[in-house]
Amino acid sequence: MNASWCIATIAMLVGVLTLGRYCHHGADGARILAMMPIAAKSHWNVVDSVLQTLVARGHHVTAITPFPKKSPVANYTDVDMSRLMPSGVSVPWDTVMGECSVHNNLPFLSGRHKDMCRTVFDLFITELLASSCDAYVSYYLKIPQIVIASSHVHTWYHHTFGSHMNPAYISTYHASYAVPTNFIQRMMNTYDYLYSHMVFKWVDRESTVIGRKYFGPDAPDADTLMKNTSLVFVNGHYTVDLARPLLPNFVNIGGIHLVKPKPLPEDIEQYINDSSNGVIFFTLGSVIRLETAPAYLQKTFVEALREIPQRVLWKYDVPNIEDLPKNVKIGKWFPQRDILEHKNVKLFISHGGMSGIYEAIDSGIPVLGIPLFFDQSHNIANIAHWGAGLMLDHKTLTKDIFVNAINEIITNYDKYKLKAMELSRRFKDRQNTPKEEVIYWTEYVIKHKGAHHLKTAALKLSWYQYLLIDIIITIVLIVLVSLIKAIKNRVYNLIFLNVYFITTVVYGAQIFAFVPMYGQSHWNVMDAVLQTLVSAGHNVTVITPFIKKEKIENYTQIDSSFYMTRSASAPFKKVAGSDGVEYLIKTHLTACQAIYKRKDFWTVLESKKYDLFVTQLLGSGCDSLNGEFGNPLITSYTSTLNVALASPMIFWDRFLNTYDYLRSIGKSWWYNREATVIGRNYFGKDVPDSYTLMEKISLVFINSHFSFNLPRPWVPNLIEIGGIHVTDPKPLPKDIQLFIDNAPDGIIYFSFGSTVKMDSLPAKMQISLQEAFSELPQRILWKYDGEVMENQPNNVMIKKWFPQRDIMAHSKLKLFIYHGGLSGINEAIVNQVPILGIPLFSDQHRNIANAVFMGMGLSLDYKTLDKQSVLTATKEIINNKKYKQNVKKLYQTFKDRPMSPNALVTYWTDYVINHNGTEHMHSASNKMCWYQYHNLDIILVIILVYTLKSFEIDGNMIYDYLALKKTSFVNY
Repeated sequence: MNASWCIATIAMLVGVLTLGRYCHHGADGARILAMMPIAAKSHWNVVDSVLQTLVARGHHVTAITPFPKKSPVANYTDVDMSRLMPSGVSVPWDTVMGECSVHNNLPFLSGRHKDMCRTVFDLFITELLASSCDAYVSYYLKIPQIVIASSHVHTWYHHTFGSHMNPAYISTYHASYAVPTNFIQRMMNTYDYLYSHMVFKWVDRESTVIGRKYFGPDAPDADTLMKNTSLVFVNGHYTVDLARPLLPNFVNIGGIHLVKPKPLPEDIEQYINDSSNGVIFFTLGSVIRLETAPAYLQKTFVEALREIPQRVLWKYDVPNIEDLPKNVKIGKWFPQRDILEHKNVKLFISHGGMSGIYEAIDSGIPVLGIPLFFDQSHNIANIAHWGAGLMLDHKTLTKDIFVNAINEIITNYDKYKLKAMELSRRFKDRQNTPKEEVIYWTEYVIKHKGAHHLKTAALKLSWYQYLLIDIIITIVLIVLVSLIKAIKNRVYNLIFLNVYFITTVVYGAQIFAFVPMYGQSHWNVMDAVLQTLVSAGHNVTVITPFIKKEKIENYTQIDSSFYMTRSASAPFKKVAGSDGVEYLIKTHLTACQAIYKRKDFWTVLESKKYDLFVTQLLGSGCDSLNGEFGNPLITSYTSTLNVALASPMIFWDRFLNTYDYLRSIGKSWWYNREATVIGRNYFGKDVPDSYTLMEKISLVFINSHFSFNLPRPWVPNLIEIGGIHVTDPKPLPKDIQLFIDNAPDGIIYFSFGSTVKMDSLPAKMQISLQEAFSELPQRILWKYDGEVMENQPNNVMIKKWFPQRDIMAHSKLKLFIYHGGLSGINEAIVNQVPILGIPLFSDQHRNIANAVFMGMGLSLDYKTLDKQSVLTATKEIINNKKYKQNVKKLYQTFKDRPMSPNALVTYWTDYVINHNGTEHMHSASNKMCWYQYHNLDIILVIILVYTLKSFEIDGNMIYDYLALKKTSFVNY
């Protein structure tokens, strides 16, 4: 046990023991307890920015910190730990390089002092470093916990929070490359990933020992408590850190510590202004005392800086340097933020701390990085990846290398400056500021008393279940058995796997829009996006089969209804089950060909210069939109589109889910091949295949929301806009209003949407529904396509069309019987109406499964539906208040968003236009082979090495055994 651990332990314990003096009950705002477990200034700058944002909002913050304020701040109380906690500031070079872990396990509350504040606080905030022991505070106080990652989230914590990282393309915390692009890098990345998890297991065990010592032997282990963390504020941003899938409870606040620059001190201002060749700012941060660096390295710095024409501001902890170059000014402290904003500063030489990197990016300054430890190599590698700087290795640094790197950036200044400014522009372009994100999500956690609904189902899986090891073994066994049988019988069969991936998704951009399918429910979502863009002032030209009667400014529509096959009101047998999927596939491909044949299509396409393109993603690549977006679908816990599962948790569910996923890949390959043929037939033989075109997609708007569709990781260019089509309700037609008013027991609305012709239902199914409805006390509004319904019950009104949105908003509506289309589900959630689902095809099964999972309804199988099952399910939902209560609760999380769907569409569409696409938001996995993505080559090498090593051991054992036998025989 080292000294720093002991001092930190005493410091934190004493701090909380004295906390009783500071406990208060504020009249307004939440009461927040914050703890800074390390005396590192750069880390504190980020944490303090979060805390002061909350204080400015009106919340009451009590902070245990080694960095007390010099003057009182309203609503802010600090418990000064500066004399007792070990400082991570300006420590010797050898100490940092030899022991990088600066956060140690800390025991907490003790004795009667614990009870003084037990009921005071609403929220606990701490820094996420290398220990889980902080979580025992929130456990004891029974309050939600938010953690702040002042740099990156450590590799092992992604696993803890369910946001698993794939080391095949996502660099670990300590990696010295932005993306592992070759075999060796992926091997090293995987090794570091596994090693980090081994280290974390030890840290977690030690944290648990400490926690149980102070909170009792029955306290949960530290890993379990960390999994209860509600939210993670990450000092990161995808423009710098590269795009990767993140869960909704990971919120990027990179740059929150940035403040408005102040005027420079006169001497520094004069020094910079008088430099005709510009100025370089050189610092290795606040953690290391540079004068303690090896003598050869200090000499390298001095000699190199002497040879350059620029003036240098060098942060150095002692007042004098022997033989200091004339062009160098040293100081123990410089106003870094203000210096980097000066127009005459040409280069920032830095160790790569995240805070300093963001200051350089914000100012648009190129960076020459000399990383020392922790995430600094990763940070500098990211800068180099974007072309805004270079990275040097301090272990091999020489004068010539240092001078050449400086000259490279200065000589090619326009190139590096251009990239730095481009990075700065992306970094600043956000839908919400970091402070707005902190305020919204902190209050979100407080309001909902935690945020368990933001967590992924992956947290409930063991490692082998998450990695599908049991499923893979089963599949391998099945294949082996099948091969053995095939060889034995000399029968070889080729199996084609068929499935159709269809989802209500819209690719968002601007000006030319194209509706590739004649489906009303899909159009409702797309039209909501287009009208949002029109309202924002954009000019939209759309080819659509759904023509508006009234003229809309900035909106031009080209009627395609007369040459597109209508997918609405299809016969039941053609849609229900797998046949419905095939029907939609053929309809879509046919529509593409029909539209591409038209001269008016080409006239519109070539009539003007369009900026961007909006279309609908249904499953076909004929409009260049089907394929993977670099966003993982982990079948161990994320349901595929066509499976009737909210989350596959048991073996059989995960097996079926994986099987459906593999089928979808096979079908997607065939589908895109057909789409490529169509595309090349009309756009030229040299046109890339549809998968290649898919990689150029800038953004995907998704008609979903994590509150209903369950949390899963999304890359940043996939934006959820679920519910965008839900508008304010209008007055009902008089006949419908009268029918509802005269229903003392309320009403039920029954619809299979626009896809199925209700009068084509199997006779048995229709009779079962009629008989069940006739026995209910409620009145029923039944969307029915026929003119007349034989044996229509007296309590039933039929129409070919009902104003569904307006009916759903009526207070007398008790139940929505529905096939499970996502748009209708969203309307039910907004209006807090329980659902009885009868899914027919595609994503409807999963949507209804989600509704059942959320407790807002029940599901019936149309293949086994009868009168009694309809009656039982209907009465259960109407008479049991829990369904209504659950959908009300779901609505609260569904509507609680930092930005409305319309605002998101407007912002992100403008973002795509302003940045000429979003290549910087694309995942690196797009450029990988399937076997690289799954690290199969890495796994194979590991297996081979292990096998060869085993043979070597076995061979040595055999040799030793034979030698022993021979010796024994001779002795005998």
